[in-house]
Amino acid sequence: MHSPRSAASRLLTLVHREGRISRSAATTRLGLSRSAIGLAIEALSELGMLRVASPAEPAGRGRPSPLIEPAPGGPAVVAIRLHRTGAELALVGLGHRVLARASRGFPSDDREPTAVFAQLAAWTRELSDDRPPGRAAIAVPGMVGPGDGRIASATMFDWVDVPGRELAREHFGPLPVELSRDAPLSAVAEYRYGAGRGAAHLLFLSCTDVGIGGALVDGDGLYLGSGYAMEVGHLCLVPGGRPCPCGARGCLQTYADSGALLAAAGLTGEPALAGRVLDGAEAGDAQLLAAVDEVARAIGAGLLTLVNLTSPDRIVLAGRHARVLRLRPELVTGPLRASVVARASGPGVVAAELPDTELRGAADLAFAPLLAAPEAAR
Repeated sequence: MHSPRSAASRLLTLVHREGRISRSAATTRLGLSRSAIGLAIEALSELGMLRVASPAEPAGRGRPSPLIEPAPGGPAVVAIRLHRTGAELALVGLGHRVLARASRGFPSDDREPTAVFAQLAAWTRELSDDRPPGRAAIAVPGMVGPGDGRIASATMFDWVDVPGRELAREHFGPLPVELSRDAPLSAVAEYRYGAGRGAAHLLFLSCTDVGIGGALVDGDGLYLGSGYAMEVGHLCLVPGGRPCPCGARGCLQTYADSGALLAAAGLTGEPALAGRVLDGAEAGDAQLLAAVDEVARAIGAGLLTLVNLTSPDRIVLAGRHARVLRLRPELVTGPLRASVVARASGPGVVAAELPDTELRGAADLAFAPLLAAPEAAR
């Protein structure tokens, strides 16, 4: 059973997610007394986490309420998005203020886990040389155990049972590092800050280059099952169908990821070229639109099964799937009319709104211990 969160924890979390908020609004949102909010502000100000700023000029009568915002020079974390050819890194302060950012490519084709973690650690030191972070978090394109940080599988790197947490300790030194599958981090970011705001049960699908990620967010928490739930790219769409890198056949991603879009267009090459297929389809190229139609139908068929299993009230599609949805909404959402669950609950299907969701979600993961117990930073 979780301990009740302190007023300081709740206030710091609110300001982190809102960026800045008036004292009166924070008091109302948190349901705290004026004295309790005052003590929380005082404690967090002493810790160098928040500051009270002058309010804007009032629009009407009455004295305006002071603003509460992250303090300059306050805590910072490093958020890392690992991908097939390199990594995106950001040094992030409270309120998701980006203090520094870098995009790096691997200097060689070596994707051996030790080499990758050593490179990530080196890039992190370069990025944060002037502002040491308190923690870091890595969004990994693979199956990551939520308890032990082991990477059970990352097919784009041919990784199996990689001790991610141990490698992070070895190469990042004393800097605490969390690891998570990338799709759940993106899902939480959209749920808190983007197209998922206000949803009670959010189903999230994302496609960038290789594979399809997925997550189910329920009440600001993730459904993980025994640890690896919602690997939606490996939902069996066509029994005995196309071979998948996971070893099975007929997985959804073999019909609806970037590689599948290229194949439907009769093209070969790097998965990133799928973006050009979508560019051409948006420009009206009939052949490329036909390829998008094929993938849109596969997405819709996958959503039909996923909605029947999870009963969300909102579905957010991100990455290239968001562009497919904008191009062919009827083909993506039409199959849901065959779902008795969808007919009962009527989930909306929308495109993701935020850029860099993996980094935003990773920053929240890295900040989580501080937000839960800011007093421990004394």
